[in-house]
Amino acid sequence: MEKENQSQSSNQSINQNKIIKKTKPLSSYEKPTLKGLQNIGKTSYINCILQILVQTEELTNYFLDKDLSSKKILNNNIAIKNKDEAQISPLYLELVQQLWDKNNYKGNYTPEKFVETLNKMAPFFELGHEGDPKNFLKFILEQLHIELKKIDNIKNNNNNNFNDQQYKNKNFKFNNFINEISKERSIISDIFFRIEESNFNCNFCKKNYLSQGKHFPISYNYLSLDFLIFPLENTNKFKFENIKKNNMNLNQINSVTIMDCFNFIQKNELLTGSNMCFCGICKQNRNFLITTKIASSAKVLILVLSRGRNHACNVKFNFTEIIDITEFVSLKKGKLIYKLYGVVGYLRDDDNKFKFFSFCKSPIDNKWYRYDDSVVTDVKNFQKEVIDFENPYILFYKKDS
Repeated sequence: MEKENQSQSSNQSINQNKIIKKTKPLSSYEKPTLKGLQNIGKTSYINCILQILVQTEELTNYFLDKDLSSKKILNNNIAIKNKDEAQISPLYLELVQQLWDKNNYKGNYTPEKFVETLNKMAPFFELGHEGDPKNFLKFILEQLHIELKKIDNIKNNNNNNFNDQQYKNKNFKFNNFINEISKERSIISDIFFRIEESNFNCNFCKKNYLSQGKHFPISYNYLSLDFLIFPLENTNKFKFENIKKNNMNLNQINSVTIMDCFNFIQKNELLTGSNMCFCGICKQNRNFLITTKIASSAKVLILVLSRGRNHACNVKFNFTEIIDITEFVSLKKGKLIYKLYGVVGYLRDDDNKFKFFSFCKSPIDNKWYRYDDSVVTDVKNFQKEVIDFENPYILFYKKDS
């Protein structure tokens, strides 16, 4: 009887997941949203991020779903209001609904309530002051995750096994780790979070045995929007360390690619001196090498280009519309191909003030558009306007299904 109940519960969970995956409100849209967002006081750094988020298909399908998500967000907001706690999810829901209005897909929307609430929740996003798109992006996704996991976990309440195909693996410890973090799931974590793994290896015998021979397992870390930060200047120096023998002038070679950056950020840390560990194979203290890399990649990769203070670094960054990161991920099935769908760019004026905007690929017509606050224009030449743009700041890639 117990097995029968477990089977029914499993089937219900599977059927529910099928319903969730089949519900795609955007599939009924014939035209892309070409609405701009009014700048209400140096809010271009907010507007450029919001425009890319509303073009993130899976996320927007979630918010436009009246039965599975929208009602629960509003109901949850009513409960929170009784406690006088501000929430960003109902205001983001309103913004998505306004921008994806079938009867009015052009024009402008003024996110005044959204920005006012944002300022109450995080005073450093003060109206009239310049901000950083990266900081706003991190805040809104983490805040949405906190609010929505209370709602989303209701759907997974009776499902102890995390059966999402994205994370299935034969690694027993990894699966146990996944089952633990399943209690903290939300639509945000499903789309944007990634998992890293760390290996501890004796630098002498190359084995990962510590503490008198006891096996030290690989440790996993569920990264809450720890964006992939690409430090361009350091990457540029690292890239050419291996070709100094050719007497090349590093100052004359001033460009890096996405692959150069992925190679650079593979983390290796050597524990030496007082930080040495006892190796169970060597039977003495040894230097240990910690290697950290991506275990499971997110559905959406967010790549932030770090140019130092005031974006002063002038290293040229070369990127492509399609990237293959298979070699940089340890747990995968087949190739991991990602396609570009959003770019945050910036312009700098004579007073060293920044103006941010975004290029977005619409999930409706697969065309690229430029969203510059209230002005939305077609991208006529993708290569010239987007790929060859001199000042990209944040890149959004989605996994190719």
